[in-house]
Amino acid sequence: MARETTKWPSTRWPITKIMSSDGCKGNRIPLEIGPWYHFHEFGCHLGNVGLNAMVKSSITERVKRRIQATLVKSVSGAKLYLPTGETIDDVLNYIHAWFRLGYAPHVRSPLSFNDYIQSSKKRFYGDVDLARRVTDKFLFKEWLREKGCENLVVPTLAVYDDVNEVRNHVFDRHTILKPTHLSGAVIPFYESRKLTVKEISKLEKWMDTDYYRKSREKTYKGVRKRLICELLLLDSTNTIPMDYKFFMCMGRPLMIQVDNDRFANHTRQLYSENWKLLDFGLKFPRNSVPIDRPDTLDAALDIAATLAEDFPLCRVDLYLLPDAVIKAGEITFFPGGGGEEFSPVSADFEIGHKIKNMLRSFGELKA
Repeated sequence: MARETTKWPSTRWPITKIMSSDGCKGNRIPLEIGPWYHFHEFGCHLGNVGLNAMVKSSITERVKRRIQATLVKSVSGAKLYLPTGETIDDVLNYIHAWFRLGYAPHVRSPLSFNDYIQSSKKRFYGDVDLARRVTDKFLFKEWLREKGCENLVVPTLAVYDDVNEVRNHVFDRHTILKPTHLSGAVIPFYESRKLTVKEISKLEKWMDTDYYRKSREKTYKGVRKRLICELLLLDSTNTIPMDYKFFMCMGRPLMIQVDNDRFANHTRQLYSENWKLLDFGLKFPRNSVPIDRPDTLDAALDIAATLAEDFPLCRVDLYLLPDAVIKAGEITFFPGGGGEEFSPVSADFEIGHKIKNMLRSFGELKA
């Protein structure tokens, strides 16, 4: 931590310099800093010091990134051990996003896309109980059926409450095992086989994980811990299909994210609703070569609008399969945890501005 810092009052005055101790001459590194802001929603004052500060020539971009990664990891670890509760959750989410993004989020008056996600974390927009139900990967399918969307449901082969139920089970080829209470965790089976010792250890870790505590996202609070086995969806080349993720605001598309080769050479592209490749990236490498417009895009946009109608701000994940088949993956309420970096950063604020304009036209976000 800093050995010597400039003192500041709790007003919106600019701070010109802060001294940090990370191995330079005299144990002090001068950093240029932006304005200091009030954040009354947390009951304290947090500064817009940010890791986006222009570090002087004594520190390279690589070192800056290394420091950033260390800070992010530290906050992630702290989430697992610190108490839960609305105030501490808000503070941890704010600091975590600050370190991940490199700028202090504007939670009260959002400016960027990630600002809006962080704001939604603090005061959820919509029915949080319904959102919790939809977050559960098993109950999500029940909800789809209730909405008359049985055709979107990925077939469930089995549901397990305990790791011991699958320890010696032989899984069929082209199936997939996932926890109902986590995000992004899967074990695919390309051939008929049992779980490996390493995979069993992974399942035990899944079942011990409280994702609400880990993420501090209220939609995961109280979600039942189970394992679900489904059919492994495949495209026309017999490989895992591309993910089509529809970012929605007030039931209307903001942008479409396409992920390819998620389990190997992961790339990501962003498109407009008219299938124009956008000139910025999000977290993963961007492929500059556009892919063909899906034949079922219009149908997928209609489905995304139907599924998003109950939630003012969300992301609807769909699989567009051969023979015009469309299946629903999940609905995500805090994409990337509100902390994935856009490249360039200005795109984050560009999408935030688009959200602001959509809210002016179609209504306000209400908690």
